[in-house]
Amino acid sequence: MAKQSVAAPEEGKKPAPEAAKPAAGEPNDESRMIAAISYVFGVFVAVIIFLLKKDDRFVKFHAAQAIMVDLAVMLISLGVFVVGFGLAIVLGVLSMGIGFFLGFWLVWLGLMVFGLCILAMRLFLAFQAFTGKRFGIPLIGAHAQKIAMS
Repeated sequence: MAKQSVAAPEEGKKPAPEAAKPAAGEPNDESRMIAAISYVFGVFVAVIIFLLKKDDRFVKFHAAQAIMVDLAVMLISLGVFVVGFGLAIVLGVLSMGIGFFLGFWLVWLGLMVFGLCILAMRLFLAFQAFTGKRFGIPLIGAHAQKIAMS
């Protein structure tokens, strides 16, 4: 069996950098982390990030989208609560009180399922931002892109 020769490293060559820089136009690690944080910690943190990172379009896009998502979630939650509570009152009046409790628990259950869906969406969007993608939610993503470019 023949011995394989191991080539000695040439002197004078620089070692390859351990942490390669991102290609032009790609967000760096800090931008990706900050963009992901804007989804995880809610609307107030997203507003602060949006105001502090005006020069980073990637972060600005994700922060703007996080703000709009949170506002939409707040409006939808309020609508579900009002309609559900009104339904619970109507059921309560029609059934002399028993329907109110049933309606209340149905509204509570609906809001809990909605909350879990929102949590899953936030984690998905944070993951997309952390991996460096500009994932835009339909209707909201286009507006966030316009805001980020301004």
